[in-house]
Amino acid sequence: MKKYYSKEQQSEIIKLYSSGNTVTELSNRYGIARSTIYSWLNDSKNKKLLNRKINMRDVIDLKQKCEQQEKIIEILKNGDFFLSCVNL
Repeated sequence: MKKYYSKEQQSEIIKLYSSGNTVTELSNRYGIARSTIYSWLNDSKNKKLLNRKINMRDVIDLKQKCEQQEKIIEILKNGDFFLSCVNL
């Protein structure tokens, strides 16, 4: 049977994990499946990433990566590798 945990309970477990407790310890102590705790931790991590502000360094890094990928695509289009893949 699936159990439901309040946001407060989830936050408390995440806080305890952040303070140094292991997932196994928390699972054993509170009777919560390890997979459930890992799911909460991933959700928490994803929310933090979504709420993170983007700075100019991030924009510059992404632009450079995009330019590198475009160069690789051009090299592949102009080389024998691309032609041999198309003829498969």
